[in-house]
Amino acid sequence: MRSRIGALGVRAEGIYVGGLGTWFPRARLEYRHQFQGADDARLAYADLVADGPVYVIRTVPQQTGNWAAGLGVKLLLSNGMTITLDYNSNLNIDSGRTQSVMFGIAMPLK
Repeated sequence: MRSRIGALGVRAEGIYVGGLGTWFPRARLEYRHQFQGADDARLAYADLVADGPVYVIRTVPQQTGNWAAGLGVKLLLSNGMTITLDYNSNLNIDSGRTQSVMFGIAMPLK
């Protein structure tokens, strides 16, 4: 199955020292486009390649686009603990939007 996909994006990160600790903000924006994807996939049993059945999966031609964006921040405290918060949004032109939020805390073991 052949497919041609192009992607273009930008990512920015920074470092800021504040009263609570060191902040690491980040942001990203990406666009992906699938230009081709209508080939048939052929499957056969490895031990029966010459004499066995061949199964064909037919695919539908598609040209899809996908936008992805994310914002996040990590806070590194003076005691070594980190707090992370990320928001991601994905907009697929064919199937709609998905969103996610991730929150994390990491503490060093002593």
